[in-house]
Amino acid sequence: MNNSTALSLAEIKDFLKSAESFQFKSVSKQERNEWIPAVIRQHNYCKRKRTEKGLLRRYLMKMTGLSRPQIGRLIKEYKKPANIG
Repeated sequence: MNNSTALSLAEIKDFLKSAESFQFKSVSKQERNEWIPAVIRQHNYCKRKRTEKGLLRRYLMKMTGLSRPQIGRLIKEYKKPANIG
């Protein structure tokens, strides 16, 4: 999963609207598990408002093919004190 061009929240919102009928799936578990924390850090997930967090969750779900509970677990894992900083 290549995220060479970082998307803003507005671009993510537009992407999700236009990609409703598409289904994505990550190439490998390792790549996915490296990409998700990168997106979380890049968008400063912990300091976002609730609606913005929901938008980022939907983006992560769309791009990886994971369910809402799976994304929630991965975000929770990232937010552990040892992973921040």
